[in-house]
Amino acid sequence: MNFALAELTVPPNGSTQELRDAWRLASLASLQATELQTVSEPRLIKGGKPSQALMTRVTTHAHQTQFIWFITKQTIYQAAVYAQANDKGFAEAAETYTSGIKWP
Repeated sequence: MNFALAELTVPPNGSTQELRDAWRLASLASLQATELQTVSEPRLIKGGKPSQALMTRVTTHAHQTQFIWFITKQTIYQAAVYAQANDKGFAEAAETYTSGIKWP
């Protein structure tokens, strides 16, 4: 299982929503996942609003992944947990990791 946190500073004229959506699609493509293999929903980040964060779970024949993207000012963050499809501890580990995230 792997855990990651990444950030992207959006240029002054850039759209945070468009870049977040592009990042999401690129992340799904890297897993060779289709929209049918995903579940997305708003996610509450401590100190933030549910509408400010998006969680996407991906299940493919080879992987289980949970991403959360959240935006603050001109910065987009991505927290991710990657596991093999048969890793039974994934759900608990992903919840533990992502529930500890606090709004910057």
